[in-house]
Amino acid sequence: MTSLADFRGKRIACDFADLQPLAESALSEEGIDASDVTFVPWRGSGMEVRHMLASLQDGAVDGVFLIDWNHGDFIAEGMPMRRIPSRLMDEAELSSCLWTMPATLADPCVAGVCRAVAKATLFAIENPAAVIEMMWTHHPLIRPTETERGRELRRGVEILRARTDTMRPEGAQDPRWGAMLATEFAAAQDHLHRSGAIRHRHDPATLFDASQVSKINAFDTAQVIAQARSFPPYR
Repeated sequence: MTSLADFRGKRIACDFADLQPLAESALSEEGIDASDVTFVPWRGSGMEVRHMLASLQDGAVDGVFLIDWNHGDFIAEGMPMRRIPSRLMDEAELSSCLWTMPATLADPCVAGVCRAVAKATLFAIENPAAVIEMMWTHHPLIRPTETERGRELRRGVEILRARTDTMRPEGAQDPRWGAMLATEFAAAQDHLHRSGAIRHRHDPATLFDASQVSKINAFDTAQVIAQARSFPPYR
């Protein structure tokens, strides 16, 4: 299958049940009603994929609608995955968000925290294996045994790549870390409203503020990339 339209009459599993309305919205944008597909329960925990492998391999499930880390987990388990384009998902360049109270938005600490997250994300994109190793160093209780280390490192790298893939600013309408246009937010709301996933629209200005974006991007990206590549292991 190469498009969402191909899922008419097929079986789909969501790794979290709360995602089903969003999946229905994505299908609706392609002219497919929720009654045209069958949503089947996710097997096992939504935080992992191993119980879903057999369902995909034997055709009991035709596709999955999932949070990004599970895409990486499937890849780590040797299950090839094809990302299907979606007008709902692809037109809105939205990713993870940081939340703060309006009264504290202008606090310099807010821009500082966001800048640190942007730099850490760029570092992780450039050298995911080093990030996994550093995590194990700082949290030794989760460090795998030497026997499991290779497998867990590969799994961690694939999951981290899947997590950071949607956070890259390159190619966006405003290619800066943390930037999002009000028109993008409004377009996403329009999609969700048309499909019935949300009942009311809200003024984007009440939900997102870009006043700190310039301060967030006040760092040398080349320096961060060079630092990331200097950490072993770099692949």
